[in-house]
Amino acid sequence: LRHYFGTYKLIPGKNQNDVYVEGIFDTEHAYKVIEASQKDYEEMFGE
Repeated sequence: LRHYFGTYKLIPGKNQNDVYVEGIFDTEHAYKVIEASQKDYEEMFGE
């Protein structure tokens, strides 16, 4: 995934990319982010 995010916006012929992946989080953190976003959605739009 780091390679994908580091290269998917590259312009052909350009050697430098403006996207940098600073860190990677674990699965537990990802679930917390998903749960928080679901809660935000429910608060905004209901179930």
